[in-house]
Amino acid sequence: RCIHATAVVKRDKHLSPTHVFGVNIDITHEQHMMQVLSKQSKELKKTNKLLKKQADFDPLTGLMNRRALVSHMSRYFAISDRTQSCLLVLYIDLDNLKNINDEFGHSMGDLVLMETAHRFKTFSRKADIIARVGGDEFVAVMEVKNQASAMNVAHKIIDAINSKAYLISDHRLNLSISIGVASYPKDGVGYEELMACADSAL
Repeated sequence: RCIHATAVVKRDKHLSPTHVFGVNIDITHEQHMMQVLSKQSKELKKTNKLLKKQADFDPLTGLMNRRALVSHMSRYFAISDRTQSCLLVLYIDLDNLKNINDEFGHSMGDLVLMETAHRFKTFSRKADIIARVGGDEFVAVMEVKNQASAMNVAHKIIDAINSKAYLISDHRLNLSISIGVASYPKDGVGYEELMACADSAL
């Protein structure tokens, strides 16, 4: 049992203890309830974290989804305004994924998307955003010094996909990507404008 004990010592005029008056309360049930609530609180935090991840990330590739991308880009606009840097938006389309799905099935297409996401992660910096916004469409958002840097980044992305064949389930697949580039604030001042510009360039 869990006991909460309080006591007061009574003393005589010589300060010698004569009596102890106290109360002992059985708080076993309360302690048990506190433990249950603590466990439920931890489970609730874990559930909330999982729900947030499901709301913000693509379950197949682990990349951000469109919702999270829109949310993060407003913060990037503020950073770009403050530092006077160029914010680059790359609209990336994986070519011929439909042909792979038709020939080998959608499970193969899913593996291709997962491998593509992995390759994107290899060249991206910690501050960059890589998101999957559609079936075979991705968006990369990154801060660069100038337009020349933007082109270098685009070519690095293309090389990451084109330079090495995909080896998946005993199949050797050669893929390519198309990229449309837009920059903030030159090509637009909001998410929709930049996406439309990058899509048009694509």
